[in-house]
Formats: sequence, structure tokens, C-alpha cells
Amino acid sequence: MRRARSKLTLNSSDELAETEYKESWNQLIKLKRTCKNGIKGIKESLHVRNTNPQESIYWKGATTIKERIQEISREDSPVKLVLRKIIKTLELLAESQAQFEKQILDIVDNGCVSEFINKDFSRLENEKNQFKKLTREKENCESRLGKEREKRRQTQADPDFYEGHKEKEEKLEEDLEQVKKDLVSAEDKFSASLYTALSQENALAKNFEDYALKLEESIGNFKEKVEGIIPQIARAIDESPIKPVFGESLEKHLSSYQIGIARPLDYAVRALQDHTDEEGLFRISPGLLQLKKVKAQLDAGLPYQKLEESLRDPHVSSGLIKCYLRELPEPLFGATFVDDWSAIEKIPNNNIRLEHIKILIDRLPEANKNNIAFLFQFLKKLVAKSELNKMTPDNINIVITPNLLWTTGHDRSWGLTRTVRTMLTHVDDIFPENMIHNEEEQPFSPSFEGDLT
Repeated sequence: MRRARSKLTLNSSDELAETEYKESWNQLIKLKRTCKNGIKGIKESLHVRNTNPQESIYWKGATTIKERIQEISREDSPVKLVLRKIIKTLELLAESQAQFEKQILDIVDNGCVSEFINKDFSRLENEKNQFKKLTREKENCESRLGKEREKRRQTQADPDFYEGHKEKEEKLEEDLEQVKKDLVSAEDKFSASLYTALSQENALAKNFEDYALKLEESIGNFKEKVEGIIPQIARAIDESPIKPVFGESLEKHLSSYQIGIARPLDYAVRALQDHTDEEGLFRISPGLLQLKKVKAQLDAGLPYQKLEESLRDPHVSSGLIKCYLRELPEPLFGATFVDDWSAIEKIPNNNIRLEHIKILIDRLPEANKNNIAFLFQFLKKLVAKSELNKMTPDNINIVITPNLLWTTGHDRSWGLTRTVRTMLTHVDDIFPENMIHNEEEQPFSPSFEGDLT
């Protein structure tokens, strides 16, 4: 049963007081400011003057962007990297100002950066304010309930007054319980939106890249000076570790974070280590808001320590594994190996089937092989406690196999019943190297600095 008390409280200055949200909110404000300044700087560069470079509007635009860009402390921030490239572009254009009399095509204000600044952020503020409002309502209900209890205690000698106060007290208790439920829901909604917004930084960077592409297209006589900037921007975004986890190819995800095991699998298995005897794993669906929140936290690049509370519910962790596998662009068992797996499934002899599985596993890309080993070594632990958790090989087949392999048409109706059962029975033989160990996290984690404003 989920606790009704909210993790997020309000202090006397009416600010978010819980460290996780305060830091994340503060980082989002800085990201908004930087993006807003980026748009402002770009617009200031749209009008041409026949002046020396340092007096040109292009130079002024570059200077404006510089004023705020340092607020994002991470050097690997794609927004920061892209804006730096844009600064360089603007300075190059300023140097060619004498030959440039053409006005740059105005930038369209309907991109995701504008959406983030003008709509998404306002919606987030409303959700934050709703959360604050419910927190105050909860405190008010608790205060009124305390007073009503004291009145009832003082009127014990008078049955009529005593019963009247008792009815009021019961009504206030019902109101308080409802406010607590609404408060938890408001917190989940706000936190999911907050981490979702943080996870969109890569998309914001792409919006700025669109500006650079438009700049190259519009200024034909400046093309020579713009060339070389665009590939650097694309490379900065592509190589940035700040990118979504879900829907990303396995190899790109592992490369971005310089890890061997996909973060959703790694984090979920860590959280489930003490819950392998839990009945209903992979079968009981987690709350949608809870799962959305965890996905957003992972997409935002948060380290495991900041997800521990979210992953406390074992059904959220097991649901996270299925969700990640299901949203991979290509199945974990390999899109080009569908026919091979199908052929193995048709082998009637278990020992022969096992040998063919081992051969095929060795043919898989290293990333797939390691993550399959990690997953099946964990599933083996579940099978070992099947008397408690009811996760027999057959049940694992039902809930996991459709997320391991599908055809190009995303047909998940056929399974690998015998194959998966063989793999679960011979995990140590197929994967002799232990993959389940908590390595020290090396990938980036967002740094949140400053006071909440």
C-alpha cells in the first residue's frame, strides 16, 4: 500500500523544500532561461548593419547568448554545446558583415523551445501551484481536525454536544484522507512532468540546430563560413550522453553512457534483488503515473540513487523491464536472427537445442549478448523461488518472451516456449560469466545547483 504522506513539503517561504524536486526545478528554470536567451540572441542577429564586426548585430547576438550559457554547468549539455557553435557562427557572420546586406529569414517561433518556454513551463508551474495548494489544504484539515477532537474531549459530559462534535470529527477525517490522496496524485503528476521536461533537452538542442540549418540555407554568400559548423552541431548532439533511454537503440544507449548493461535493466534488477519472492512480478501492472515517472527519470539521466524511492514498488521495477524491452527499436534477441530462433524452437531434442542456442548467442552483437545474459541470470533467480513468486518457466514465457523477439511487422503472437525454457534451465551453461553486479556508475548525472526561484 503506497504511503499517503507526500515526499514534497512546503517551507515558510512557500518554496519546494525537498532536495530532489528543488534541485530539479532549479535546473529546469536555468534551462528555460538559457533557451530563452538563446532565442533572444538569435533574433537579435536577424538585422544586418554595415559596421565593423564587434558593432554588428550578429556580434551582439553572440554576446547575449554568452551571458547565460554558463548557467548550465554541465560541459556535455547538448544545448550548451549547440549554442557555443551558434556563437561561433554569429561571430563568423559578423566578420563578413560588410558584404552582407540581406536580412536573415526570420526564425519560426513554433518549435519545441518556444513550446517549452511559453506553454510547457507554465503548465508545470500550475501543477506545482496545485501541489502547494493541496499541501496547504492538508495542513488546514489536520489543524481543524485537531481542534474538533479537543472540543469533543471537553464535551464528554454532555452527550448531545459530544455526538455533534464526533460527527464533525468523522467528516473531517474523511476530508483529510481525500486531500491526502489528491496530494499524492498531484505530486506524481508534477514530478512526472518535471522529469519529462528535463528529459527534453536533446529535443531543445535539435530545435537550435534547426536554426543553424536555416541560417546556412538563407545566407548563400555566407555559406563558406557556415560550412563545418553544422556537422559539429550534429556530432555534439549525437555524441552527447544526454538523450532519451526509451526508444533508443541498445548500442547507442550503451555507447552514450559508456556502460555494458542497459540502465532500465540494471536499475530494475538492483531494485528487485530483495523482492525475488514477491508474487505477481511481471504480471501485476504498476500504476501508470508511477511508471511514467520512472521512465522520465531515466530519460532525464538521473542516477540510481535518485530512483531508489520510485523503484521501491517491485511491480514498478518489473514493469520497467517489460516496458524497456518492448520499446526497443529492435528486439533484444536480434531483428536479423528471427529465422534462426524460429529454427531452434522447432528442434525437439533439448540437448541439441541447447547447443544451437549457445552457437546463436555467440553470433549475436556483444551488446545484445551481455544484456540477454544479465536478464536471464536474473530470471533464473526468480525461477529458483517460483514456489513463492509463482514465476515458473512457463509463466516467464508468457510475460517475457513476447518482449524478446518479434518480426518486422511487430508480430508478437508466436513464442519461443521450448527455447526460453531451455535457456532458463541452462543459464550457467550458456552464460558462464556473472553479469549481475553493481558497478560504480560512470555515466553523467545531472548537476542541479543554485536556489529555487
